[in-house]
Amino acid sequence: MSLNKNKWGDWAKAPEAIALSQCKETVETEVLVVGAGMAGMFCAYSSAECGKKVTVIEKTGAYSARGFNIGVAGSSYMEKMGVKYDLDEIQREWLKRCGNRCDERIVHLFLEKSPEAMNWLLEVLSRPEYAVRTELNACAYLGETYKETYGTHIFLDGPISRQGKFGGMNDVIEPLYCEMKKMDNVTFR
Repeated sequence: MSLNKNKWGDWAKAPEAIALSQCKETVETEVLVVGAGMAGMFCAYSSAECGKKVTVIEKTGAYSARGFNIGVAGSSYMEKMGVKYDLDEIQREWLKRCGNRCDERIVHLFLEKSPEAMNWLLEVLSRPEYAVRTELNACAYLGETYKETYGTHIFLDGPISRQGKFGGMNDVIEPLYCEMKKMDNVTFR
């Protein structure tokens, strides 16, 4: 008997419908992004770049980001640092490490598309007004049965850090927020 009744977890279930009587406002938009966290901000920026009218709603009134790095399987920065990947090998390792409890197609798509996505982000972060410094997250273990490979970028010395605050991923989100504030097709609520 399986204890996990939903193969992908509760996040994969559709939420209950909200009664129209509970809605306080109607907003006309092409893309509605709920939440100004990392995923929401990336989605909003990408949609706005594609010319869509984007509305971002955030219950706290400000963007937020947690963590210190972003996983990727290849980027222009990794290439510059001499890091090369065999994507098939990485996919096999990933599937093995998660006990084959993932959708192999989604893992493959992530591995295939992550270099393009990271290069896009690195271009924004490297603009002079942001000057976010990128490094590879260190690989510490090189044993015979398990060998770590570089798989994440960390971001340092960005606009939030330069204000004397903890930057981390906020040094990534702040430039995206600033860029979107310049666009006529993005609204934050």
